Amino acid sequence: MSRARAVLLALACLAGLCAFMAFAKAQEPAPALPPGCGPLAGFLKHLQSKFNEFRIIELQGKGMKFVVTRSNEGAWTVLKVEGADAACVIADGNSSEVDRGF
Repeated sequence: MSRARAVLLALACLAGLCAFMAFAKAQEPAPALPPGCGPLAGFLKHLQSKFNEFRIIELQGKGMKFVVTRSNEGAWTVLKVEGADAACVIADGNSSEVDRGF
């Protein structure tokens, strides 16, 4: 076997190995979210159906986003939103009061 053929064979094997590794990496499942985290839309739907909570405010600043929900009965939840859709519960409770100002 000539040196050129040996080099071409080695390059073909290396290209095949790279293609296999790329395919295997694409088949890996997405990393799981930590406990208490999930898609924002799913959280909002669950909080509305189970606790009658609705979004009362969305806060954004310096790369952070928070959503606060509340029910008419006083239950509340604070969600920290990361990325486009991942939300994590950072606080909740069953008693709240809305201050309507003076």
